[in-house]
Amino acid sequence: MSDHAAGRFDYVIVGAGSAGCVLAARLTEDPSVRVLLLESGPRNDSLMVNMPAGSFKLMGAPKTDWLYAVEPDETRGGRNQMWSAGRMLGGSSAMNGMVYVRGLRRDFDDWAANGCPGWGFDDVLPYFRKSERFEGPPSQSRGAHGPMAVSPLRTVHPLARAFVDACDATGMPRRDDYCDGEQFGSFLIWSTTDKGRRCSAYHAYLKPAMTRPNLRVVTDAEVERLRFDGPRACGVEVRRDGALETYEAAGEVIVCAGAIGSPALLLRSGVGPAGDLADIGIETRADLPVGLNLQEHATIAVSKLVDQPSYNSPMGPAIMAAGLIEYLLFKRGPMTSPAVHAMAYGRSEPHLADPDICFSFMPLALDLRARPPKLHEKPGVTIAGQICRPHARGRVRLRGADPSQRPIVEYPMLEDERDLATLTRAAQACEAVFAARPLADHVVGANQPSEPLTTPEAWREYIVERMGMGYHPVGTCRMGAPGRAVVDADLRVHGVAGLRVIDASVMPRITSGNTNAPTIMIAEKAADRIVAARRGGA
Repeated sequence: MSDHAAGRFDYVIVGAGSAGCVLAARLTEDPSVRVLLLESGPRNDSLMVNMPAGSFKLMGAPKTDWLYAVEPDETRGGRNQMWSAGRMLGGSSAMNGMVYVRGLRRDFDDWAANGCPGWGFDDVLPYFRKSERFEGPPSQSRGAHGPMAVSPLRTVHPLARAFVDACDATGMPRRDDYCDGEQFGSFLIWSTTDKGRRCSAYHAYLKPAMTRPNLRVVTDAEVERLRFDGPRACGVEVRRDGALETYEAAGEVIVCAGAIGSPALLLRSGVGPAGDLADIGIETRADLPVGLNLQEHATIAVSKLVDQPSYNSPMGPAIMAAGLIEYLLFKRGPMTSPAVHAMAYGRSEPHLADPDICFSFMPLALDLRARPPKLHEKPGVTIAGQICRPHARGRVRLRGADPSQRPIVEYPMLEDERDLATLTRAAQACEAVFAARPLADHVVGANQPSEPLTTPEAWREYIVERMGMGYHPVGTCRMGAPGRAVVDADLRVHGVAGLRVIDASVMPRITSGNTNAPTIMIAEKAADRIVAARRGGA
């Protein structure tokens, strides 16, 4: 194996996911700035990536999904679970559910009030708008000229509107704009799609920038460690085609490897809890709480059989072929649709000031009695209830110093009794929506749970057995004040010069919804700060 220098750049960006694509595009707008973008996965511009319904094929595929194994969760009877994360240009934005949600005003105002000045809702709103090219009705709260297409669904299942009406009947009123910071109520979603095609961060930001001579993109490149010159990060060591290469950064190394990949890279490089690093023989360069504060949206689903066709039934080769032809010719039909068609935000208890539970309506049903689970043979729909602001916390740590070893991910989802109680109320609220007209008029039978649950104890047993996650991990390189956090408000790593972390891992607390839009916002704001620093303005 060879060890050789492969190049010197102003900025070396590790990870071409949502944040990395934004940064590579924004920083290379200045033709004098040389940027290297490293991605462990391949270039992928396939039909399954571009067609929204292709998400189901990409998740779980080792070529495009990191498939991080989570340690057995003793709070759920030792249950094992895999954590999906995109491994290709565009990262998770190239395989996610494409639901566009900013989050509650409170989410960001709480960040600002807890050691993150400049990150309140009014501070970050301009960066949401900067990123958006909204294709719905004009609105002062929406961006119209950004790279990221945000669109109403081209094809909406009829029962999605029945869901919104049923939510309205149960006290979650219909909303026209759910991204203005006040999300209480129900609505048809907007998605990151462009005329029926997925609009990933790769398509929105990176692909248009790849013709620039000052941007180099290297795929299939595993970044093993950061390199240092004294207290300053000065480059990276990369495993590529079996050889070890080094790339130098004259300005900064920017880590954008996600809520699991970013802490793992920092830990391998000696940035993390000193005691943990000493235990596995890694010299500590900066004693920081890297890998702690892991958060995720816990979910529970309720599913019913219905009286009209859904996206799981009727299903067969002829129907699939017809849907594919409709997509290829007209970019319409079910193949243009994300799994979620409508959502609602509600309060699990009436005294709460802000929504604490979120509901996602999907016009499909799974048969969980099958092994492995499969699409149900009868038409069905599903409502998933999700905790907006969970109390549980997990962590990411290393098995050892060997970069080829996957990190240990620990997440006890029900360690806090308050989360279980909230999930129970969320599941019961799902049942209440199904029981409300007009959605109730279309329900013909139960799916999951298979029989009525009438006691809190029965619901809790169901939740422990059936609950899942939203695939929204955040928080492991949290932003905040020294001593409590990994990065400062400009996302510079405390105590290490020339190093920033910019991705969902910096969120001090998870936002109340899907995390892709906030991650893109974080990168847009960070790019502005980096440019200002380069020009001597910060």
